[in-house]
Amino acid sequence: MSADRRAAVHAAWVGALAAGALVVTFVFSRSGLQGLPCLFRTAFHLPCPGCGMTRSVTCIWQGDLNGSVRYHFLGPLVFAGLVVVVVWCTVYVVMPSGRPGLERMASVLRGRRVAWAALAALLIGWVVRLLDAAMGTGVFRW
Repeated sequence: MSADRRAAVHAAWVGALAAGALVVTFVFSRSGLQGLPCLFRTAFHLPCPGCGMTRSVTCIWQGDLNGSVRYHFLGPLVFAGLVVVVVWCTVYVVMPSGRPGLERMASVLRGRRVAWAALAALLIGWVVRLLDAAMGTGVFRW
């Protein structure tokens, strides 16, 4: 298989996974179902850095941006990112002539600085949410 074909297959899989995450959260938002229990929280009796993310994205499907931010402040960004990934991958697969431009855009997001910034935001947000829970202010929901 050629490198170009492998890249297209990879993009199709990534796009399908992102679309699947959006579909699952949409179903949760319409059915009232909850996601799987958090294994980190079950093991350590402490919410994980991502706790509340599914409910946050579910709130967006319901049009509740405030609720989304209260469940997890990165939820709206994750939702937007999933939508962008689905669109990006779809365009990549169906429009080969646009691949060089799409690859340049993606190379920026694959950098180590972006990964470190995302990890820092997740961990700082986790600490802030834990402090909120410890002080009992109730700004954030789990």
